[in-house]
Amino acid sequence: DHIIVVYASAATTAKRALARAGMTPAKLAAILASQMPVDAKKKRADLCLDSDLKPEETRQDLIKWLAAMHVPMIGSDQAQS
Repeated sequence: DHIIVVYASAATTAKRALARAGMTPAKLAAILASQMPVDAKKKRADLCLDSDLKPEETRQDLIKWLAAMHVPMIGSDQAQS
């Protein structure tokens, strides 16, 4: 088993969350206060993916890690063997 943490900066997290219907700064603060801090999550992770990057960069980071872990991927030469 492996742990993958996908994270974003506090500013990005707030911007994305507050764009959701019904979300308020107070609700967001309560949600974040109830969660483990991001830095603590990252310390426990086998892989950390920064979602502040362009989606393709994040995707490539994941693909590289999966390849290093020898995980067969659909559509790859590995999946056919």
